[in-house]
Amino acid sequence: MELFKEKHLASANHFELIRNLFNKSQLDDVTSFDIYIILPNGKFTFLSSAPLESTLEIVTSGYYLGEYMLNPYYYRKYKNYFHNDIEMDKLHQNLYDIRASHAYFQCYVLFRQCLDCTVIAACNSDHRIKRHIEFYQRTVDQFELLIHDFISQTINVYLQYLPELEHSIFASNNHFRRQIILSSKPDAITKLSAREHSVLYWTNQGETANQIAARLSISVHTLNTYKQRIIKKLNASNVVHAIAIARKDGFI
Repeated sequence: MELFKEKHLASANHFELIRNLFNKSQLDDVTSFDIYIILPNGKFTFLSSAPLESTLEIVTSGYYLGEYMLNPYYYRKYKNYFHNDIEMDKLHQNLYDIRASHAYFQCYVLFRQCLDCTVIAACNSDHRIKRHIEFYQRTVDQFELLIHDFISQTINVYLQYLPELEHSIFASNNHFRRQIILSSKPDAITKLSAREHSVLYWTNQGETANQIAARLSISVHTLNTYKQRIIKKLNASNVVHAIAIARKDGFI
């Protein structure tokens, strides 16, 4: 239980760093964020630049564990959702009341996924946004950049609480991280599945077919099938050509 609490109180342990990084960004009407990283096994931690008192109250209450945005149904199905769209049950009303008491309102939430993890980022304001679609369209590009830059500068903090992520592509490769977080991806990248991304990445790293198959828990035959799909999707002549295309797009 103590480890569980510590993992979810990471914001308190690193609040000065978080606020310093957030204060360097200048987004109109965006006054804070909550950025979660969730592993495939369900373990997660988050860093928040929201008022520390509200974060502590939300974590100690346990209410946040029932939030829609932490439900796999939502983060596996959608790329974003708006706070105005959710059903305000008692739990979410309690969360809303805590946040509102600290002038902290969730505007929209972004979901970004790869095989290594899911990134969930809540964009917050100090007042309730009425025209949330317009607000989203005006801020999302800059907010995505903020998420990428923040995670890149705090990845070692996340790894303290999620050590399983340490040797992943997401943690070690900034180009890959950028492609996952930013929605405006090069055409070649959007054609590939998360599994195909991983196959291409580890092939570029020089790993053998047996090593990659073991890493991804698939057979060598399945691995070769993925390689053929990659070649076809990228209109490449072979795997080496596919890697060159991915490098050109900044993926690897």
